[in-house]
Amino acid sequence: HSEGVVRTAFQALQLVLTDFLPLTPHNCLPLAVHTAAKFGSQTQDLNISLTAVGLLWNLSDYFYQNQDSLKDSIIAEPKILPDLPGYKEMSVFDKLWMCLFSRLGDLCLDPRPATRKSAGQTLFSTIAAHGSLLAVGTWQAVLWQVLFPLLDKVGIESGLASTEKSGDQLLIHHSRNTEHKQWAETQVLTISGVARVFVTKRSLLHTLGDFPKAWRLLLEHVEKLALSPTQEVSLAALKAFHEMVVSGEEVVEEKEEEPGRWSTAWKTWLSIGQKSTRPLAPNQEDSCAPTQAFLTSLAHIF
Repeated sequence: HSEGVVRTAFQALQLVLTDFLPLTPHNCLPLAVHTAAKFGSQTQDLNISLTAVGLLWNLSDYFYQNQDSLKDSIIAEPKILPDLPGYKEMSVFDKLWMCLFSRLGDLCLDPRPATRKSAGQTLFSTIAAHGSLLAVGTWQAVLWQVLFPLLDKVGIESGLASTEKSGDQLLIHHSRNTEHKQWAETQVLTISGVARVFVTKRSLLHTLGDFPKAWRLLLEHVEKLALSPTQEVSLAALKAFHEMVVSGEEVVEEKEEEPGRWSTAWKTWLSIGQKSTRPLAPNQEDSCAPTQAFLTSLAHIF
């Protein structure tokens, strides 16, 4: 569609999702999420995409403020609510949140850096602000259907990104002048956000049966990113690792699994240290050697 049609349609959606949201039938809310996300992913107008992400935040706020009435209502939109295998017992209210998280997760992979950044910040802010409303079992879906797939996909996209400089050098800062550098920023946002979820929601996540598996997988991602040749990414991974370890000292009730969890963290730290300080091969440049900032961060974790 032409830019004019997209803009007119979006103005109509904005009107509905701001002024008339309280009048919206509850069974239309999944469609509202889906439609806002569609405008987020359209490529005609970047400002519309960014505003659409803001509408998704508004929707999350509305879900929070109207949780009692939403929990009692039936939202029968099976085509739009996510089909989550293994989560048949999930309440419709939690499925509505999963719908929102999934759509934001999709926008975190948008080709445009600004949309990715906005969607990532909104996703992690929404989880931090409203995640306590979710049933404990739903958190498994958040981890395995949203957060870990997002880490995987961002890693793949970053690996495929071009390292050629952008044509418009005057408008783009040198630290963001290639696709690869722009995806590095997304990697930083994602690993920092997922680690923060583990830190802030640890007491809740610890009650999940597969928490040790999730902890181990997150540490694998941390190790992989810590060994990235991009300094911005490697330092962010170490910072996330430090946050996970330091916050873990404050939790004292989790006696049973503590040894296994700390053992996994220690092995990860050791592996990062050994791999990053290997002697350089003759064909490697000096820039491949770990920087002082990297080694300092690694030492702080110890």
